[in-house]
Amino acid sequence: NGFYIDIGCFHPKYHSNTFKLYKKGWKGINIDIDEYKIKNFNFFRKRDMNFACALSDKENELNIYMQSQSSYGSFTTLNHDFAKTHGSLLGREIRTKKLISLTLNEVLNKYKMKKYLPSIDLLCIDVEGYELEVLSGLDFKIYRPRVICSEIHANSLDSLLNNKVYKFITNKNYKLVKWPSPSCIFISEI
Repeated sequence: NGFYIDIGCFHPKYHSNTFKLYKKGWKGINIDIDEYKIKNFNFFRKRDMNFACALSDKENELNIYMQSQSSYGSFTTLNHDFAKTHGSLLGREIRTKKLISLTLNEVLNKYKMKKYLPSIDLLCIDVEGYELEVLSGLDFKIYRPRVICSEIHANSLDSLLNNKVYKFITNKNYKLVKWPSPSCIFISEI
């Protein structure tokens, strides 16, 4: 058995980094800014704790950029540049709405997770270009995931090694072990 945190969790079964783990008895926390997606998690993943909220490096009012023509859009982000670049590439009309963000620390503390939280075996982050801000909102001295799977948009080894998310994670004493692009899988060296 293990424990995961899946940020930008998208769907409880399809395209999920944690569904097979859930089926094997793992449990965890799923977070997405889309309330509709979290309703699906509440229905299909009852052992998990599921939260609809935006995560960042501090509490702040932010714009969410999402597909306007889809009820279950695969494109939702807090990163304006990512929305502008990737949304237009996908030929999708993007709409915005405002939301107050929290840090991952605040979510874990607010729901008193530290008391009940086992060690974090896996932290997955897929938030379309906002990964650095989410990671910056986690105190690695208190909550230290054993494995981090983070989306990093890099099209070459050079761009990966110079990416701010890559540098942030490796500076926290993690080692890159797999690169199934656009995801990168890191293991703690501590």
